[in-house]
Amino acid sequence: MRGAGDYGKYGSIGISLVLTTAVYLYLGYRAGTWLDERWQTAPVGMVLGIVLGMVLSMLSLVKEVMSLQRSGGSTRPGGGHAHVRDREKENFPEGDDPRDKAGSPAGKDDR
Repeated sequence: MRGAGDYGKYGSIGISLVLTTAVYLYLGYRAGTWLDERWQTAPVGMVLGIVLGMVLSMLSLVKEVMSLQRSGGSTRPGGGHAHVRDREKENFPEGDDPRDKAGSPAGKDDR
């Protein structure tokens, strides 16, 4: 079960993504339109500014996720990894696996 800290941590990434995307897109739009007015290159500057804003936004997201993974990512006591039970071994104890005969499940080839 996840704690409130995990939800807050991942929620902050989402909020950060939205805000940085909005800021970078707006700044790219404004810079692009300013360049278009200055050099009379109608949509080229605006498009390049918006694309630059999207690239910067993605780089910011990747940087934030990478720093989260380096810091541990999870607050589980076992070092951040959940223990997963191997249910197949519970169903088929040593030597009872039906695939051991020919590599295929029993029932299909045993007609």
